[in-house]
Amino acid sequence: VVLPGTAYMEMALASGVERGLGQSSSDKPRRVLSDLVLYEPLILSAEDTGKNAKKVRCLISKDGSFEVVSAGSGESSRSHARGHFDVSSSGDVDLSSANLVELEDRCNLEVNTGELYEKLREAGFEYGPRFQTIRQAWGSGKGEALGVVSVRDPQDACWDSSFHMHPAVLDGALQLIAVAMTEGGNLENSDMMVPYSLKRYSVLGKVGLNEV
Repeated sequence: VVLPGTAYMEMALASGVERGLGQSSSDKPRRVLSDLVLYEPLILSAEDTGKNAKKVRCLISKDGSFEVVSAGSGESSRSHARGHFDVSSSGDVDLSSANLVELEDRCNLEVNTGELYEKLREAGFEYGPRFQTIRQAWGSGKGEALGVVSVRDPQDACWDSSFHMHPAVLDGALQLIAVAMTEGGNLENSDMMVPYSLKRYSVLGKVGLNEV
């Protein structure tokens, strides 16, 4: 099992808040991760329990730079992700270009989500049931996608609504990249890719387990 990169992002947000970094006088602070790079996947197996469990930590400095590392028993630390955490006022967020009605008009090619996950599996990206979070998806055929993302069963004990955005929900949003790359809604003519770096990720408020 590969720990999704979105888990590192949530760890960094939680670590920055816990350390009180980037305090803002704004009543609606915007938490920001920038220059995030994923270096090496963290692979977990059934043997990684008890004394063999891997310890995963987010090391964050006073300047907001962070690194996610892991180490098993008797192993040296391995670096998985690095980036920077900050907080600024949410008042400077420009959403004027995000016209949902116009986007809905352009993204009118519905994609079968079952076929999407099968296509991802064939390409080597096998998402388990809890990370198959895209409920509906539409593409424009021109590099755009629109989707509905949510967890399957919020009552499941594995879900925790205290997240800024649950890693499975955020991962589903990133999975829509595959939909954006389809040609005319045809998955057979698309390339399957996953991001390994992120320039900027802004959190205006907690989403938790809510549908997005």
